[in-house]
Amino acid sequence: MSEERLLRSASRGNVDALEELITGLAPELYTYLHGMLGDEYSAAEALEEVCVRLARSLDRYDRESGVTGWAVQVARRVAADAAPEVPPPGPWDRETSGEDWARRSLLSLSVADRELVVCRELLDW
Repeated sequence: MSEERLLRSASRGNVDALEELITGLAPELYTYLHGMLGDEYSAAEALEEVCVRLARSLDRYDRESGVTGWAVQVARRVAADAAPEVPPPGPWDRETSGEDWARRSLLSLSVADRELVVCRELLDW
C-alpha cells in the first residue's frame, strides 16, 4: 500500500496502517536524526518523539510536501529541539578517533549546513 493510502487509513484509526507507515519511514528518519544529533542514543530517542508527533498530527498532513516530506519536517523540529552544542574539533585534538572527529565536525556546523551534509551525504537526497 502506498504511503498516502497508509496515512489516510491511519488517520481513520487503523493502527496497523499507522505502524506500517512509521515502520517504512523510520530508517530514513533515523539516519537523518543520527546525522543531525550525532549519536545513536539521541537519534533513537528523537525517533520515538517523531513517531509520537506523526501519530498525533495525522489530520494536519500537508499533501503538497508528500508523506516523507511531512515526516522530515516533523523530524527537523524534533532535531532542532534536541540539537547538541558541540565545540568544533581542533587540529590539536589528537585523542579523538577519525569517526569522533568527523561527528564533532558535523555537529559544529550550523543546523542548516549540517542538514545539507546529512541529506546529501547520508541520505543521498
